[in-house]
Order: sequence, then C-alpha cells, then structure tokens
Amino acid sequence: MPRQPNTSSAMRRPSGSAFPSDAYLASIIASAMDAIITVDEQYRIVVFNAAAERMFGCPASEALGAPIDRFIPERFRPQHREYLQRFGESGETIRRMGKLGQIVGLRADGTEFPLESAISCVEVEGWKFYTVIHRDITDRVQAEQRLAKERAFASAILDTAGVLIVVLDREGRIVRFNRACERATGYRFDEVHGRRVWDLFVAPEEIAFVKAVFDELRSGRYPNEHENDWLTKEGGRRAIAWSDTALVDDSGAVEYVIGIGLDVTEQQKARTLQASETAILTLLHTGASLNDVLERICLCVEDQSDGSLCAILAYARDALNVQAAPSLPGPLVEAVRNVAKDVASSPYGDVVLGHVRAMAMNQGKDPRWEPFHEAAARFGLQAWWAIPILSPARGDCLGVVSVFHREARAPQLDETYLLDLASHLAGLAFERQHDQEALQRSHDALKALTARLLTAQDDERRRLSRELHDDLNQRLAVLALTMQAAQQKMAPSDPAYAVLHECYEAIANLSEDIRRLAYQLHPSILDDLGLEAALRAFVDDCARREGLNIVFMAEQVLRNLSKDVAACLYRIGQESLRNVAKHAHASHVTVALAGSEGGVSLIIVDDGVGFYPDQIRATRRGLGLIGMQERIRLVDGRLTIHSQPGKGTKVSAWVPIRPSS
Repeated sequence: MPRQPNTSSAMRRPSGSAFPSDAYLASIIASAMDAIITVDEQYRIVVFNAAAERMFGCPASEALGAPIDRFIPERFRPQHREYLQRFGESGETIRRMGKLGQIVGLRADGTEFPLESAISCVEVEGWKFYTVIHRDITDRVQAEQRLAKERAFASAILDTAGVLIVVLDREGRIVRFNRACERATGYRFDEVHGRRVWDLFVAPEEIAFVKAVFDELRSGRYPNEHENDWLTKEGGRRAIAWSDTALVDDSGAVEYVIGIGLDVTEQQKARTLQASETAILTLLHTGASLNDVLERICLCVEDQSDGSLCAILAYARDALNVQAAPSLPGPLVEAVRNVAKDVASSPYGDVVLGHVRAMAMNQGKDPRWEPFHEAAARFGLQAWWAIPILSPARGDCLGVVSVFHREARAPQLDETYLLDLASHLAGLAFERQHDQEALQRSHDALKALTARLLTAQDDERRRLSRELHDDLNQRLAVLALTMQAAQQKMAPSDPAYAVLHECYEAIANLSEDIRRLAYQLHPSILDDLGLEAALRAFVDDCARREGLNIVFMAEQVLRNLSKDVAACLYRIGQESLRNVAKHAHASHVTVALAGSEGGVSLIIVDDGVGFYPDQIRATRRGLGLIGMQERIRLVDGRLTIHSQPGKGTKVSAWVPIRPSS
C-alpha cells in the first residue's frame, strides 16, 4: 500500500517539524499572483491557493485531496502522470513543463485554456511533493493566434494578388526582390541584387521617365503612382502598375524606395481583345462584308500574339481557299494555296475533315509543307497552328484559322483562347454570309413569284377589260340601238313605248358602268398615251364621281416609261385615291407626278382624318397598302406613308428609271 500523508482542511501536509510552518506557507500563497498547486506522491492536491481557485473556477475545499487529473484534460492525463514520475526520478529540482513551458488546463466548468507552467520537486521526511506554478496565458495565446492569422492573411493576399515588391537603395540599386518579381521577369534575386533597376528592367525609351520618378521619391515627394514596362529575361515586356513610397532614416532622409507593382499585362491584353471582339461583332451587326470581318479577325490574332501571321481559309465544295490574309506577303499566300490544293492529303486534312486542331512545331521539317518551306524560311516562320471553323448551327466545317509563328513552339494558354475566339467569330461571319445568301435567294424567289402573280393579275385585268369593252359593251350598244329602232316605230301613246324607253335608259347606264369598270381594271390609255395621261384621266373621273376637290400636277414625266413602272405608279395612285374617297373625308387632295434624271415620283396628299399606318397594316384593311408595297418593291422603288389622326395623309412613291425605262 502506498504511504498516505496526514491532511488538514487548509492544506494537506505530513507531520514533522521539517515541513514549513503553516504561517510561512500561508504568507507565500497569499503573496503569489500565479496559481500554486502542490501534489503528493499519489498526485493528490495538498496546496491550492486563491489564485488557483480563480484560475480553475474551483474552491480550495473541493480541490484539496482531489487528484490533480481533475484539472487536466482527459487526453493528457497519462502523459502528465508519466511526466511527473520521470521528473521525480530525474533528480532535477525545477523544470518548465510542456513545449516551451506551455500545457493545457481544465476548468471546473469543463473549458480548456493554455497555461505556462514550471514544476519543482522537494522531499520532506521521505515524502516527495511536486509544486506547479501556473500562469493563465489565454490572452497572450489568443493575441499570438490573432497575430499569426493576420500574418497568414496578409501573406495569402500578397501571394494571391501576385504583387511585385522591389526595394531600392538611394542609388536605385535593388536590395529586395520578391518571388512575384522573379516570376514576372524570369530573374532570380541573386542575379539582380545590387544592380540598378533601370539598367536591367526599364526599356530605353522609358529610362528618363523612371529616373525622374525615382528622383522625386528620393527627394521626399511620395507616395507616387505610375505605370511602365519591365523587360523580362527572355526579352519580352510586362506592363506594371506601380505604387511607390519610401522609408526614411532617423534624420528624415529617404533611405529606401519601395515599389509595389501589379502586373497588368494580361489586363491590357484582355481589354484590347475585348475591344477587338466588340468591334468585330459591331461589323457583323452592321452588315460589313465578309472579307472586312475576316481581315479584322486576322489582325486581332496578330495583335494579341506577337510574332504571328494569321490567315483564314474558307472551305466549300471540297476545296480550301484563302479568304483573308491581310498581313501575309504574296509568296506566302501563294504557298498556302499550293499546300491546300488537295485538302485530304494536306496538313489541313485532319482539321477540315476530322474537326480537330493541328500544329507543327517546326513545319520546315514536315514533308507535307514542302511547297511552303522556301517561303517560310524567307520570312522566318517556324510553327504552324490551325483550328477548324465550325458552323454554330449545323456543326459542319466552314473553314480554318491558320496561324504561322516565328517561334518553334505550341500555342500558350492565352493564345489557345485567342484561336478559339477567332474560330467562333469567323464561324459567325461565315454563318451570317450563308444566311444572307439563303435569305437573298428566298427574297429573289419571292420577288419573282410576286412579279409573276402581279403580272398575271394585270394580264387578267387587261383581258377582262378588253372583254368588257370590246365584247359585252358592244353587244349592249347593239341591243340599245335595236330597242331605240323599235321604239321609233311605235306611237308615243303605245304602252310599250314607255317600257322600251326605260329599258333603253337602263342599258345605257349599264354600258357606262361597264365602261368605267373596264377602265378601272386596265385603262387602255395607259398603254396608248402613257402614265401622265392615264393618271390625269383617272383623277378627273374620281373627282367627278366622288365629288372630291383634286388638284393634279405633272412635270417632266417621260411618256415611254416601262410598262412595269407605269403600272406600278398608276396602281399606287389608283389605290391611294380610292382610300381617300372611302376613308379620308378630305376637303382637298393634291396629286403630283414628277420626273427627274434618276427616277419618277408620285405624291398624294390629303387633309382628311388621317390614321396610324402601323395599325392599319395589322388588319385586313391594310391589304391595299401591302399591295402597294409589293408593287414598289418589284421595281426597286421606295414607298413611304406619313399619317396621323387629324393631320391628313401623305403617300410618297419613287421609282428609279432604269435604262430599259
């Protein structure tokens, strides 16, 4: 059985005069600011001062006699006992506990907190007592953790942002050069240390400017912001936006200049590329020609990829043809044509037929490019990259974006994106061209069909007009003469005399109506005397019949206008005056027919009730307007209708005079 020391309510201690007196121990405990805990060989608490009570949240009355494990997290208890045992056997009298003296304590409420502890061991009358002095370092640990987080956060921001940090002495020599600078320039710090920044990184044309900025900073005028290019180890350029400041010594003089730079090269390229893409899409939307759009795409590729020349080839009817190559010299264009003659066996075969990318790191060693070798060597071209242009709608191959580069390498990531964009935009351009051609074919077919329908309609009107005038009206005239002759043989008192007279009058009126209908279907005067005479006759007839006040004016109108032009303007005038008579309720109408060197115009103006043209076109009442528009379209003319309720109507038609007219 292990020995058990005697205990008391204030503290537990063995009997014997060798152990310090209670008064002496009480004075030590009372004056201590740190928690003091003493345990015996069985690791039971025999001293637990007031500071320990506050620290662990436990009164001494509960702690005394309890195992020290009560104030140690369970996961650390075995190691803690082992540590005390080894310490007691080591012969040492004092030691710091844990890593750098830091351990974890357990409060009465179950919360854990960090402690800084030191342990000592004394032996009294053969008894070993372990005294541990604890200091709660929660605040310090939390402060260190916050500081560590802030440092990690700041470091993460710097690493993520990829900012360049360079420190220069008063002479402009490099004394600090971070990893972002190394990545941007390709130089290691040991290669640039002690060298003046403008001797190594600044382009010749910007040295004076950079030195002037440095002199301002060195003279105390800081902070400063500016932008300039840095030269890389490989001879390239990186655009850097700098924010500069300075560190001063105890006398206030500038000791170091600190530059914090952001590499904006890609942003500049992205802005330029976005502007180019917007310009190309604008060309597409504004109806620019296919060649203009494709040439702009080639120039965009060449501007974004230094050392490249771009050509766009169109694929149609199993053949490739150079569609755009604004920067390729003539011999190169001819060489590309020769290479692409036989698509299947050319380097473009897989691109066109397999819809895959292709490249040659050094086309000068590729036998398929033999027709190109001499021209490529002459102009210093080595690599070849190609990407298919696929239809956005159908997926078939429309052509190839072909890029020749002065360096024997594969395209970089940004160049791959550039080629994809060029292929997409070229696909839109080709697709728009195909759609426009299909639309034009449909338009031409519709125009031809409409022309045939209107021609057939006019022919049928002409036939009906002749039938009415030359056949039916003549027969009515004979009938009227026969009835008139019969009437003359009768006495006026004969009851049949009055009946025959009424029939004669009715036949005469019917004949006049048929004559007018025949004229409206097709006035023969239009064929015989021309548009001006026909339109004047119709205006006079309409004014008399409808009771309208119509003024007709004609000036410099050719008599030998083509039949389609004359018929078009006559029908427009006819339909317009019919609408005036039927809907306008107008007091005055003006019809003006005028010829000029370029065409013939017809303008009909009334002061009637007016209307909204768009609303009329959307109803069946708008069929007359549609017919007018179709007629004017067939002769490549223009028709405009201006009208508002209460403000009358103006119909303007213009037809160009073609050589046949």
